[in-house]
Amino acid sequence: MKNLILLLIPLFVQSQDVGVGHWKDHQSYKSATYITESANRIYCVAKGSLFYINKEENTLNRISKITGLSDIEINNIAYSEDLKTTIITYKNCNIDLIKNNEIINLSDIKRKKIIGLKLINNITIRNEIAYLSCSFGLVLVDLIKKEIKETYGIQKNGSLLEINDCAFKSDSQIIAATSLGVYYGNTSSVLNDPANWILNGLEINAAYVIHNDNVGCVLYKESGVSWLNIFYPENNDTTLFADSILKAIAYSNNSLYKVYNDSVIISNDGINVLACIKDEKITAAKYAISDNEENIWIADSINGLLKFKNNSYHETYIPEGPESNDIYSLEFLENELFVCHGGHFNFGVNYLNTTGVSIMQNNYDW
Repeated sequence: MKNLILLLIPLFVQSQDVGVGHWKDHQSYKSATYITESANRIYCVAKGSLFYINKEENTLNRISKITGLSDIEINNIAYSEDLKTTIITYKNCNIDLIKNNEIINLSDIKRKKIIGLKLINNITIRNEIAYLSCSFGLVLVDLIKKEIKETYGIQKNGSLLEINDCAFKSDSQIIAATSLGVYYGNTSSVLNDPANWILNGLEINAAYVIHNDNVGCVLYKESGVSWLNIFYPENNDTTLFADSILKAIAYSNNSLYKVYNDSVIISNDGINVLACIKDEKITAAKYAISDNEENIWIADSINGLLKFKNNSYHETYIPEGPESNDIYSLEFLENELFVCHGGHFNFGVNYLNTTGVSIMQNNYDW
């Protein structure tokens, strides 16, 4: 299967949109997977592509290598309100820091040879440090000095554990959600020594961890089954319960968001339900947050970025682009470009890819 990232098309030279010798990218933005908020923007990652909503102007804006980023296939994004800095990570572990419209590239992890899986799974910002939860450990990025500060590894029987997420119980204690449970590390000890990380709770895959003044919880996911462990407040009667269809958890504006395929439940403590967002537009939800205006934003991998006002559907945001970034063949007929997403997947059972065909007209409309 080929992959559509950038497309140089001199075929439509009559259009004023792209000058001769310049590039224009045509990416798919339908498969939304992650969202974050900055001062006046809602950023959305969509299967390697990135765009944002300018809330003041209500405009849709694409960001890519064409507009100055250092790489392709974005997998995560986070924003430091205190430092006014955006951090973007890529599938190949490249990193961009954006501040005052300046892009600083940190390619240390991308260039480093690591045995085994090399992925950045999540970003957690605390003070001036961005903590990158990676498949090989926890990488600390100093957002002021714009450099890699340290790397912490957690081991089990001599093998490094994959870190999926992290949170902070206090200024002196880090909580790491790993492929074999939740580990606690005290910052007063030497955390690049695996012996200083202590297992707490179940020894199964911990996908997400959240801890703040209101709630502390871990989402365990293994073999298609999910469990939510609510460990703070400590006097909570229900500490662990199965929730097999729970896909993700997020904390935003003093509320916990429990994300399911077709709905999002808003809670103050993981148990009590404050609201349930359910709509026919929600078919494959991946993540959800609320913004500073109390709008709910849901990343749906089929229907794009969804906005809800007062818990009711308001609008869908999907920039123009093909149906998918996967390409089997290209054909140009009668001033139209046909992008065929068909063919077959080259792994597992040889089943057909039925995404169909995207058609770009000579005015770049899809």
